Amino acid sequence: MARRKVSAFDARVTVEDLWRDQKADYDSAKPSRLRKRPGGLPSGGAGADYHIRSENDFLFLTELARYYRRNDPLVGQGIRRLTSLVVRDGMTLWPETGSAAANDLIRAKWEKWSRDPGRCHVAGEHNFHRMEKLAFGSMIGDGDCFFVPTIEGSLDVFESHRCRTPTWNKRAGIVHGVKVDSRGRRESYFFTNADVDPLSPVKVGAMTEVPANDADGFRQVFHVYDPDRPSQTRGVTALAPVMDIAGILGDVHLAKLIQQKITSHIAIIRNKKRGMSGTAPGAGSSTKTETNDDGTPKTIVGTEPGGEYVGNEDEEISGFSPNIPGTGYFEQTHVLTQLMAINLDLPLIVFLLDSEATNFSGFKGSMDTARLRFRTMQRNLIDALHRPTYEWKMRDWLATDAEIQALAKDDSIDLFSYRFNPPAWSYIDPEKERKAQILAGRNGASSWRRIHADQGQHFPEELEHIVEDNAAVIRAAKRMADVLNAELDLELTWREVFSLPLPDGFQVSIGGETSSDAAPVEKRTPTTAGFGAAASLER
Repeated sequence: MARRKVSAFDARVTVEDLWRDQKADYDSAKPSRLRKRPGGLPSGGAGADYHIRSENDFLFLTELARYYRRNDPLVGQGIRRLTSLVVRDGMTLWPETGSAAANDLIRAKWEKWSRDPGRCHVAGEHNFHRMEKLAFGSMIGDGDCFFVPTIEGSLDVFESHRCRTPTWNKRAGIVHGVKVDSRGRRESYFFTNADVDPLSPVKVGAMTEVPANDADGFRQVFHVYDPDRPSQTRGVTALAPVMDIAGILGDVHLAKLIQQKITSHIAIIRNKKRGMSGTAPGAGSSTKTETNDDGTPKTIVGTEPGGEYVGNEDEEISGFSPNIPGTGYFEQTHVLTQLMAINLDLPLIVFLLDSEATNFSGFKGSMDTARLRFRTMQRNLIDALHRPTYEWKMRDWLATDAEIQALAKDDSIDLFSYRFNPPAWSYIDPEKERKAQILAGRNGASSWRRIHADQGQHFPEELEHIVEDNAAVIRAAKRMADVLNAELDLELTWREVFSLPLPDGFQVSIGGETSSDAAPVEKRTPTTAGFGAAASLER
């Protein structure tokens, strides 16, 4: 027999009955007249692909995001700004083969290939840096994009809408063009041979199936996307949560512009009584005629600055002074714009390029927090695009390049040991940043290689440039000292022609007594250890 539901107002209810009926459920999972229950939610749970199960809806969502990216004054700018902040000058390859000569050779070959659009892009239009920016922008705006290596040694690029499900079998484990097995592993990708109508069915003959991996098991379709769930097969535009907000914000801006246009008109409106003579209604303005419900004609008069509007006989005309979008316009647009900025992982001050509403500390705190997400985005892009591209290119060189083949014969060289250094961001106060870097380098908290890598620089190359520059200065100073010595019968050294500056934090003091027959002795005595140590020079 079912246990009866007890009530606290029932005299027969005991404390034990009340505790037995008490449950610790999530209130949000229970229906309520004050709680909206979204539709389309599977009560039994579902994978991420369930929510994009309609390919037409999925393609339309992508095109809608592209629409706002093209036409909205904020969305497109926000994506471009985010791309510039995350990708910056591109990810820097750092080979770690165990041989300095091999590292330099590989780096030179990568630079030659990646900087030449004719080598790295199948259409010969984009170098690799531009492709990584386009890939990131597509990942944010469209949801994903695809790169496929070719036998010519270049990359072919497929935008999101090119990956489609063929009409012949939509139930064969294909999720919007991606065929997966029972464990979610990618088996192959279906790409249209050309751009087609996103809402029209695609025949098999108009598509190319590309296996996800080649015969040796190496990946040959580089899918760039940022999944939110482990079971997600395709990427979804980051604009999905703010589509309505972008539309509403655009409507609000348009209404405000129309209001300003209307209220800026200077017009004369006259009432015409029966028997009065005067200009016909709307004379001199654009007009059109409509038919009333009773069949009589009605004239619609267009507005224009400086126009004169005369009513019909016995017709009352009143001016139109709309209050659109009403009070609180700036507060409303601020909230909507902030929601869009947050969804793109951008601080509002960066999204709008306006720091008037904050101070230095507020700007610094916002940027420091945003950079945590930027770093995650950089790593995701490297794993999705840069790493598979480099490893494919290295295998291509092993098959075609004699210099790389010679390196492969050396067992001490690991050609597949490398890393990509993501670009760092300059500190808001560059002087403090440089001091912190010097402190970290001198105290062993970080290597000089790492410090330069965080700036997007290659330490051996920078060190070589620094040494070469200093050597050029010393040679020039030595030549001039020799000229002056010969001309003026002096005994100058190059240091007296050009003195290299002391490191920051060092001071020079001259004092003490020196005998006339003793040679000057230079003594350097640091008073403290580490960064900022002071030095004393005595003669």
